[in-house]
Amino acid sequence: MTAPNTLTATELAQRIDAGTVTAEAILRAHLERIDQRDAQVLAWSHLAREAALERAKLLDRGPRQGLLHGIPMGVKDIIDSGTSRLTYGSPIYKDAPAAR
Repeated sequence: MTAPNTLTATELAQRIDAGTVTAEAILRAHLERIDQRDAQVLAWSHLAREAALERAKLLDRGPRQGLLHGIPMGVKDIIDSGTSRLTYGSPIYKDAPAAR
């Protein structure tokens, strides 16, 4: 089977719909890849690993909730998601709270 972290969002959604992969399995594959590469790439200033895993498990128990159901995504630290710090990619903002 192809590793979930190498598939497109469309391919992942199709596999979730078919029941051949779970949101949790997809997320775990992506987290594993982040663990392998982020020391070199430094792409993540904040990673809500446990919250994401809990959400993936919840999604796996319920009905499909839209086109991106179970598809992991990252949010740039310049977008106020209400859950993460806005660091704007700069160390001078590292302790700034989310705006809302």
